[in-house]
Amino acid sequence: MKKLCAFSVAVVLSMSLTACGESGPVVLALGSSQTDSGTNRAAGEGASDAPQFTGMTVDYQVVGTLDAMPVEAQAWSVGSYGEAMRETQRLADALGVNAKAKRSEDDKYVFVAEDPETKASVWLWNHLAIGGWWSYTQANASVSQSNPGCPPDDRSCAVEPLPALPTNLISEDEAMRRSKEYLTKAKLNAEDYVLSAVRTDWSTEVAGVVQVEDVLTNVTVGFSYGQDGNLMYASGPMMEVSRADVYPLVTVEKALTRLSLPQYGFFGGAARIASDIAVSDSVSSDDQAIVPLTIPITDVRLTLMESNLRNGTHMLLPAFTFS
Repeated sequence: MKKLCAFSVAVVLSMSLTACGESGPVVLALGSSQTDSGTNRAAGEGASDAPQFTGMTVDYQVVGTLDAMPVEAQAWSVGSYGEAMRETQRLADALGVNAKAKRSEDDKYVFVAEDPETKASVWLWNHLAIGGWWSYTQANASVSQSNPGCPPDDRSCAVEPLPALPTNLISEDEAMRRSKEYLTKAKLNAEDYVLSAVRTDWSTEVAGVVQVEDVLTNVTVGFSYGQDGNLMYASGPMMEVSRADVYPLVTVEKALTRLSLPQYGFFGGAARIASDIAVSDSVSSDDQAIVPLTIPITDVRLTLMESNLRNGTHMLLPAFTFS
């Protein structure tokens, strides 16, 4: 499963409720927080909270003509994938971690396999209600960064030079091939992931988005390859889905009006990007910034959004993603 850019994710988050119909045999209530939707819960803390603007107004304006969307779409129930200990071992074997899987002593939902010599490790977060997430880390994958904030006369503040650029980075095509091979060895269907790759000066990155019956989700998988093509990091979902009910959707026009309503939306990446631009033009009144945000909408597509429900279950619900 894969990683969307911040703008797309933020809009998908906003649209989980936006796409929900107002009538039907079943009413689904989202959990109070959807901040982890589509993200790897095996990873550390995400980006810091966006600034809150008391007087912020957001206006979404359509540019051109948007494609028509269906009036209903398939929803999916999410469950755990296989038996956690077995799947952790399978991941470890696929990723070359020479260790036996075991349950964490600190968390009954966490399983780990760590090579005692190389310290490379695989972790699996497995929960019956929300499915699982796995993460791989190479022992020496961390990179120290320089500290530009040291005063020139402070000898106690050491500035470490940037590490040398890695050599022999693999191509995007080779990174894609290896990633599919890792997924296949772990008994995960590589065809469930829409993968793409990019090579920078520091690594070759593979990112992908999970799809269910040709509909993209906001669930992501990723692989990072460093010097000589060594796998440094990897993470992704460990869950399986089963067909639920068909879910009614509101019209695109109504979804657009809901984008600006606080009960349907979240202050996410899209508004954060716009606020960074608009804040220089903000008008201050009584020490509160009034920030007008205008976000152009150029495209819409049907997606599936990972959603926590108040009844403790977990689903992929049809949603509209606006770009």
